[in-house]
Amino acid sequence: MARMLEVEVKRWQGSDGNRRFDWQTITVEEGLRLRGETFRCPVCLGKAVLKSASLDPPMAAHGEHDRRNKGCPLGDCYDQQGIRLHPFALK
Repeated sequence: MARMLEVEVKRWQGSDGNRRFDWQTITVEEGLRLRGETFRCPVCLGKAVLKSASLDPPMAAHGEHDRRNKGCPLGDCYDQQGIRLHPFALK
């Protein structure tokens, strides 16, 4: 199973005359330093929850879907039937 090592967060982007609030890809480690943000999976656009690294069992920091999606290869229940948007995708 592939791990979600990057997530997307909404941030202001662009220069003064052309700023927009849009999704930006960041690492999970960077996301763990942010507080009160909403994150989504970069593949299926479902809401993601960030998990810190652990020693027992050894596991790198990663993201997990808030609600499972059988259509995402970054989830623990991928059905191998092709990538599909999350039913509750964050736009």
